Amino acid sequence: MTDSTTSSPARFRTVVDAVRLVQRAGGGAFLATLLLFAASSLGLVVELMIGNQLLNVLVGHGHNAVLTPQIWAMLIIVVVISGIVAFAGAAGAGLHRLLTERTMRHCASITLALAARVPLREFESPKFHDRLERVRQNHGSPIQIAIAVPQLVSAAIGAIAVLVGLATINPVLVPITLASAVPIWLTGRSNSDEMYSFSFGHAAYDRARFNLEAIINKRESAAEVRAFRLSGYLSDRWSGYYDDRITEITSLVRTFVRRSALGAAIGAGVLVAVFVIILLLVGHDAMSLTAAAAACVAVLLLANRCQQAATSAAQLVEHSHYVGEFLELGDWADRLPSPTEVTVQAFTSLRADDVSFSYPAAARPALEHVSFTIGRGEVIAIVGPNGSGKTTLAKLLAGLYPPTDGVINWDDRPLSTITTDGGLSEVGVVFQEFGRYWFSASDNIAVGAVGRAGDHDAIQAAADRAGVTEFVTALPRGFDTPLGVEVEGGTDLSGGQWQRIAIARVLFRDASFLIMDEPTAALDAEAEAALFETIGDLAQGRTVVLISHRFSTVRSADRILVLDHGRLIEEGSHPQLMALNGRYARMYSLQAKAYASV
Repeated sequence: MTDSTTSSPARFRTVVDAVRLVQRAGGGAFLATLLLFAASSLGLVVELMIGNQLLNVLVGHGHNAVLTPQIWAMLIIVVVISGIVAFAGAAGAGLHRLLTERTMRHCASITLALAARVPLREFESPKFHDRLERVRQNHGSPIQIAIAVPQLVSAAIGAIAVLVGLATINPVLVPITLASAVPIWLTGRSNSDEMYSFSFGHAAYDRARFNLEAIINKRESAAEVRAFRLSGYLSDRWSGYYDDRITEITSLVRTFVRRSALGAAIGAGVLVAVFVIILLLVGHDAMSLTAAAAACVAVLLLANRCQQAATSAAQLVEHSHYVGEFLELGDWADRLPSPTEVTVQAFTSLRADDVSFSYPAAARPALEHVSFTIGRGEVIAIVGPNGSGKTTLAKLLAGLYPPTDGVINWDDRPLSTITTDGGLSEVGVVFQEFGRYWFSASDNIAVGAVGRAGDHDAIQAAADRAGVTEFVTALPRGFDTPLGVEVEGGTDLSGGQWQRIAIARVLFRDASFLIMDEPTAALDAEAEAALFETIGDLAQGRTVVLISHRFSTVRSADRILVLDHGRLIEEGSHPQLMALNGRYARMYSLQAKAYASV
């Protein structure tokens, strides 16, 4: 990780990496932009040198020089070069915009690739979210880098060209003029390091602030914010985070201003010393007036180019810190496998052997020493109080998490050796928090198996079995209607309708192992009964794992697993568990009693 203590060689390597990043993103636009910027800088230097020669000729020959071919040739050359400089500047600006867009896209693709490929477990880590947030928050860094790199190269080329010209006039002036840029460079570097350190330390607070913004802005939470009159409270908390940020930035900026003023004063003092030297050389007849005039222009131009290069370099160093983040995340993403579906055969038995699992930030394990076997074609229900580990176990069975300890075998193969991020061809999952995509109703179902998205007959069949067809065909454009009021021509669905879409999605997948986490939570009684008829049909030749708090929906399962505080405490059919008179029997009786009292 790059930080404010980075050594000079490491800092240089990071700048080089930033240039490579822009080059990789921009392709031909990068080289073309550099060439045009370089042509613009060199053109100005050539104009300066020709102007100096023109001045010498005029001083040496007076009015008679006006009609000489040499003067006309110089004027024609100056006009042509001026045209080239104007064209290079305009074309370079246009290509620079294209280079910036390509760099932004390249860096965004790095973040998306990592988010798509990283194991699901990483999403439980605050450090991972902090890293992603630093990259997202500083999405402008690629823009600044794409701006700074050509400017730096252009300024450096121009400075070198002017330096050569100044050296031909008087080499003594070169090192002193270059020294005027050193304070600007040191000032910019210090400011950049402190700003990066500030951003690095504020990532967690910024995530909290962005979370509040999302709550206030999102349609899903707008009703609750108004029902509880939370807008003022949430805005005050948001303001508190932002006030703290601005207070610290204000303190930093005061330091930056003082430091920059000192650096500028020292740089100006060095330039004054250069002009004093030129005057002394003229006074001692060591330099002609025309040479002195050219030297003064060259000194100012060189100082300008050096200071521009120093400013661009300092800006590049600041944003190169974030480039370090991009490069590290990009390398990480490159090492991860692409998200592909793994083809497996339907299992004969799925066995959990002494499985434990802990989330990275959790104080205690979510699952501890869980062992059981699921046979092909069984309907297994998992029940237990909130926080007992039901959903975590479902994710382990789906291959989304590898166990912390123990093993889950798909027949004789450890599931963790088959996949570490899900995507098993024979597994279909309906989670409590399922995706609600701004796609058409048809595409929302097809995401269950994107490889068969064009199979409209299968989509229709899945919709029929999930009870979706009736309300979807009533939409303005039927199955082609976008689902989401945020989309032009789109419409929203009720919670129960969305849940049926999610169920149709897993039915369309046509997997042999189905996991349904609270699939009836938003369904009415009739829809719930219809769904369980469908589940009964699906169980023929398939395995179904059902998680539910409604005991009336799990009593018909072949076996019921009862979890409590991450441990499997009971296992058996409904009659067996009722006869045991344990935790399941008590939970079932309490729920049955509540219905009976009603």
